[in-house]
Amino acid sequence: MRLALAGLLAACAAPRPQPRAAPPPVVPEATPVHARAGLAPDEPEVGLTIYFIDVGQGAATLVVGPASAGSRSMLVDGGHIWPPADRAPGVEPIDSGSLIHTFLERIERPSLDYVVLTHYDADHLGGFVTTSSSYSILWQRDCTRRPTFPTRELVDPGTPRRTNTSIAEWQRCLAGAPERVSIDGPDDLGHAMDLGGGWTATVVAGQGFVIGRTDVVPSVNTDNERSLAVLVSGPSGFDFLVTGDLIGRPAGAENAPVEPALGAALAARGVDLEVLQVGHHGAANASEPGFVDALRPEVAVVSTGKNSYGHPSCEAYTSLTPPEVQFVLQTERGNSPCESQPPVQPLVANGTIRIVVTDDRYRVSSFGEVSPLNGYPTVPFSLACTVGGRCETP
Repeated sequence: MRLALAGLLAACAAPRPQPRAAPPPVVPEATPVHARAGLAPDEPEVGLTIYFIDVGQGAATLVVGPASAGSRSMLVDGGHIWPPADRAPGVEPIDSGSLIHTFLERIERPSLDYVVLTHYDADHLGGFVTTSSSYSILWQRDCTRRPTFPTRELVDPGTPRRTNTSIAEWQRCLAGAPERVSIDGPDDLGHAMDLGGGWTATVVAGQGFVIGRTDVVPSVNTDNERSLAVLVSGPSGFDFLVTGDLIGRPAGAENAPVEPALGAALAARGVDLEVLQVGHHGAANASEPGFVDALRPEVAVVSTGKNSYGHPSCEAYTSLTPPEVQFVLQTERGNSPCESQPPVQPLVANGTIRIVVTDDRYRVSSFGEVSPLNGYPTVPFSLACTVGGRCETP
């Protein structure tokens, strides 16, 4: 796919308290790496693994580099601050921080080399703060860092334009932290995080700027419009883009066309996506058609849960259709406003979604046995894909 990382960078340069309630198992017990990836022992080494962790209405995406290069990891966003009300009888509530902590332990993830906060909304910041009695995977209430998941960098979108209890805690706990990297303007874009084995995660948008241009996108004013976007690329040509809550078309008070500006900037550098994490949980003001057409993702993943916002929307799904997008996946059903006549029928995991990349192939599947949020079984599915090619159901 066609993005040369060098070209892209040159263009820009205390013991842990127990959670309130333990969730049901979200994945099988730990097994060897090839088995966890669904690969035979004689197959090529896993180059990259992506987990779209089921946190309900919110987002938490874990990216893990190759084991031979140290299995470096990046967690993008931390889910919601407090769990949604839609859960099966007898299933205890669990906040995103506790859920993510349990998930990381289950997959034997001892550290988080990089933590990225795309923006300051509650459904992305939740697992990183302790407000509303929630559990933070990063620190305790006095801002003492937890020893459980040491981190080399904490990347965020700089000074917030608003404040509340959770944002104030993030700012207070990060004040003066040497590992903090703030994306404050166009000069900060291009910041790269080394995942090992030739895999790199690069910040390509933030604060209303996109990589390669010094002028801010017109009409940017909200946190959503200032979201960070991170492009993950590797030697096989596989490209994955996560965009937080970036938008690209007008809806309500938000009308900044950040998505099309980003799509044009990346397409000019030869980026042709395999996987897109759909912006703003599939909201009506995201997935602008020109953005999708420019980057042509083979697979689109929507991280969503039951909500009152109308996510995902019919407008977004109108853009996420063949031939540009071959499959649309959702962690949960969401608001389902299009069920009567959907423009595309998504695969709903009712749980975490995993992508495993090996050489010029990648496999997409539901992951785990039971949703930790509603207690119902995860829906099994599997896609076998080639980089720059087709995805098929085996």
